Amino acid sequence: MSLDKENYAAIVAMIGLLIFMFLFSMAIWESWRTLPSDEPLSPADVDDPRNYVATSLAGLVGGFFATYFGVPEAKPLIMSELFLRSWVVSTYLVVYMVYGSVAIITWMQRGKVTYIAVRNLAVTFLGMIPFIAMSFLRAPNS
Repeated sequence: MSLDKENYAAIVAMIGLLIFMFLFSMAIWESWRTLPSDEPLSPADVDDPRNYVATSLAGLVGGFFATYFGVPEAKPLIMSELFLRSWVVSTYLVVYMVYGSVAIITWMQRGKVTYIAVRNLAVTFLGMIPFIAMSFLRAPNS
C-alpha cells in the first residue's frame, strides 16, 4: 500500500484518536481514583495543559462524529479510499460514543473530583445527542 495523501491523513487522524484515548483514559481513571472532597478546584487544576489538549482533541473527535451525521460526501471515492475512510470514521464514532458515555457516567458519579477535561467531554457529547436524534428522525431525501 503506497502512502498517498489519503493514507497520511488516516495516519494523522488515528494518531490524534490515540492521543485522545490516552488523555481521556488517564483523566477518567484519575477521576475514579481520587477521593471525594469538598475542596474546590484549584487554579492549577484548571490551567493544567492536559485539559486544553484533551478538550481540543475532543473537538476533533467530536467533529468527526458531527460530520458523520450532518455533512454529505462531496466526491466519489475509489474502493480503497472508501474502505480506509469508513474504517477511520467508524473507529472515531465508536470511540467517541464510548468515551462520551463514560465521561457522562463519571461526571454524574464522581461530581466535583471529575477532571475538567472529562466534564468538557461529557457536556459536548450531551450537546450532540439532540442533533443526532434529529438527523435520525429527518425524512430521507427523495
